[in-house]
Amino acid sequence: MMSNAQAQHRHLASADQVALLEDVKHLRDTTENVFLATGEQLMEIATLLETAITAFNTLVDLSRDDLMHKLREKALGQEESFEELRLGFVDAGKKITGLTSMLRFLDREFHRVRRSVTTTRFVVVNAKTVLSSIPSQQQRLGHLTKEGSRVVEEMEGLLSQFESTLHGIGQSVGRMEQVVLLVGSTVDDNVRNAFDALISDITDFEENVQNIAGSGVETSLRLRGLQAATAKAVAGLQVGDSTRQRLDHVAFVLEHASGDNSPLQDLAALLLDDAFQEQSEKLDQLKNSIATMITGLRDLVQTHLLEFSGSTERTLNASSLLGGAKRISTSVDALRPLRDEAGQRYQMLDRELDRFNGLIRQNEGVQIRIQHIGMDAVLACTRLGDDGKPLKVVAEQIQIVAQESGDHFRSIRETMKEISELGRSVASETEEMVQRSIQVPATLSADFSPLITQVVATLSPIQSIVADLQGKTAAVKFDFTPAQAHTARLEWLAGQVPRFISGQKTATVSDAVLETLFRVFTIERERDVFRKVFPGHSMTANAASQPEADTEMDDFFL
Repeated sequence: MMSNAQAQHRHLASADQVALLEDVKHLRDTTENVFLATGEQLMEIATLLETAITAFNTLVDLSRDDLMHKLREKALGQEESFEELRLGFVDAGKKITGLTSMLRFLDREFHRVRRSVTTTRFVVVNAKTVLSSIPSQQQRLGHLTKEGSRVVEEMEGLLSQFESTLHGIGQSVGRMEQVVLLVGSTVDDNVRNAFDALISDITDFEENVQNIAGSGVETSLRLRGLQAATAKAVAGLQVGDSTRQRLDHVAFVLEHASGDNSPLQDLAALLLDDAFQEQSEKLDQLKNSIATMITGLRDLVQTHLLEFSGSTERTLNASSLLGGAKRISTSVDALRPLRDEAGQRYQMLDRELDRFNGLIRQNEGVQIRIQHIGMDAVLACTRLGDDGKPLKVVAEQIQIVAQESGDHFRSIRETMKEISELGRSVASETEEMVQRSIQVPATLSADFSPLITQVVATLSPIQSIVADLQGKTAAVKFDFTPAQAHTARLEWLAGQVPRFISGQKTATVSDAVLETLFRVFTIERERDVFRKVFPGHSMTANAASQPEADTEMDDFFL
């Protein structure tokens, strides 16, 4: 019979065995979580690398496509359009200069007319004085001096209106000249410069696309190398699945290990020890693979992806193209108020010209009247004989100044006819030039925009992927502490299992149990351990006829 001491020892042994079994199961259940975070990080990087390869292939395709060529051709084609605009503004400026010269000539003519009108007033006053010395003729000829005074006042009133209208015409022409100069300078300094800047961006961009696409092949190769390194690291994570199965098998062995000094305990200890050795080796390999991958990633980011982050002269900044297109749109928008003002000035000039021409027609009647007054006065004085001689001299003076003012007004009328034609032509052309200054860049911009949008749509995903890859690389950090602690726990568990002591009483293990255990072992290293513990067992001898054990585990991260 078993003594009390032996029974107590057996009880303690059983309690330790239960605790050990629970430790094994607990370690088994935590295995997946230990490697899961590392696996998820690796899979995220693997997915990003695959996307990056696709993106770089897109860049290479873009460099071979004629899209960038079309964009550059559109850019270069604008030069002729802007030169045509420039010549149009030069021509409009010349016409306005001619118009301004005519207006200055008119101004001089009106000064002469004013002198003539002043002289006419003096002559009429003189006629009144002379007539007062001839009382017998005052009643007969007084109406002529009165009519002369009225005509002079009317001429002075018309002259003031002429000068006011001429001043308005001059202001309209002057402002139109300012509008032409302002639009011309805006087109040259803002719109054209915006196009030139965009063309420069496009030219540099196309060159950079070609250069980077050339190195993109090398980058793609590096990315594929990183893919292989990542895949190797992912494959290294299979040790987690292997360890989990091994711990499950160890638990199965311990559940069948009944009694003290059982060979199955020795089998469990050796299995745990072998699992520790394998996981320790694979963990070192995994750490090396991941270190290689991270080094490759950082090298890729620091040497091959800088073009996408603006850190080198060869920068692919697709957004700058959109910014250039927007600057063109903004500079064109600045012309729209000038277009509206040009239209208003055209209408104002048109009204002033109509008013001026109306005054000329009105003045023609006044000129005829003053001429008739002079003729009537001369005839009347002739009939008076010697008594009319003093007044005849004055009457002839009226005829002379009337003729002079008439000549000036004829010159004014002819000049005004030219001014009207040229002014309306300049106003119309100015309005059209301003409109074309808006339409030409707007049309060119409309040609650019779809191509730029297409380029940006092609490159934006690449830039986003590169930015993501750069961010992931900067933040990547693998924590192997849990895996190392797990590995150390494996070693500790292996030391906790009681070892088989030869020569002592041994618990028996049936052939059925051994056969079951052997079939449970799906990993070849486990069967190798089994053969060491039970070298003479029939299952070992018949191993060749047994189902082949797995050499690679199903990876729960794939």
